[in-house]
Amino acid sequence: MKSSRDIPPRVGMRRKEWREPGNSTGRRRVPFAAMIHFGPSCWEWLGGKYLCGYGQYNDRSIGKMVEAHRYSFAMINGPIPAGLHVLHKCDNRACVRHDHLFLGTPLDNARDMVAKGRHASQKKTHCPSGHEYTDENTYRHRSERQCRICKRRIGTESKRRTRRAANGN
Repeated sequence: MKSSRDIPPRVGMRRKEWREPGNSTGRRRVPFAAMIHFGPSCWEWLGGKYLCGYGQYNDRSIGKMVEAHRYSFAMINGPIPAGLHVLHKCDNRACVRHDHLFLGTPLDNARDMVAKGRHASQKKTHCPSGHEYTDENTYRHRSERQCRICKRRIGTESKRRTRRAANGN
């Protein structure tokens, strides 16, 4: 027997009358697992993605789009406590494999990013003036780096301005 999806609408029927029950959009629902490529390591999300690379999934139970890795984690482990992030062990934003995911605080997320070398400042090899960051040429203060050549130049210019002001020039 044919299902209601297989039968084309009859002439004169309104669209609502031939939709499947419980589906107000008229589109077929695609199961979560159908949107995953099950690779040997990561399970890649094949559905829509945000610009940053994380998968997005329409969770119809709450009526909004959610990040696919958070949905995958919650399916296996239950609800995600408020204020916690779902982090990737594999560093692949499109991965939804539940054993590659773990919970962490925003601070854990930032530390994980730095430990894996994904922080934007870690990728910089030269200061804004073009001097290379080397061990000999880099001054470190707390978590910031500053080029010693530029720091010396700024100090010299500051002293020069102070002397001019004191001399009345």
